[in-house]
Amino acid sequence: MFGTKPEDRATPAGLNVEFAVNVLGHFYLTQLLLPTLISSAKSSSDGKVRVVNASSTAHMFSKTGKHGPIDYRTLEGLRIILIGNLLFSNGLARRYGDQGIISISLHPGVIQSSLFRDTPTTLRKAVYLIPWGRVGYPRKDHLDPEKENELWTWLEEKVKELA
Repeated sequence: MFGTKPEDRATPAGLNVEFAVNVLGHFYLTQLLLPTLISSAKSSSDGKVRVVNASSTAHMFSKTGKHGPIDYRTLEGLRIILIGNLLFSNGLARRYGDQGIISISLHPGVIQSSLFRDTPTTLRKAVYLIPWGRVGYPRKDHLDPEKENELWTWLEEKVKELA
């Protein structure tokens, strides 16, 4: 959903489509699945279930850690979405870890896809690779519980408005 065409950038509710799909949508789906996740954790052999959200090391290069009005067609817009997934994953782990939910975000690697099909070619040339299978550490400001709570509250409010 990164780099959508201009006519496809807003949801009917006026939200940016990339952020709505990639952050708000994941949040809402997870909220709907919470009862099942919690009961599945209780009945699993190790007492745990996992929720995995895709993020990326690209968040490390963000100029801001805030959600809200931003041009999501840009690389910085993608980074904000990745920060959103990181903060959401951390928030889920903090809020439901004691009920057996393990929540992580990961950098899935770089693969050939049509993700950047509608972005200018100049944005498609930069790639940052990290060794596979290694635990990475986000920027400290992207682990800020205050930012996490701010995003979580915003997501909850948006879900209430839209549901």
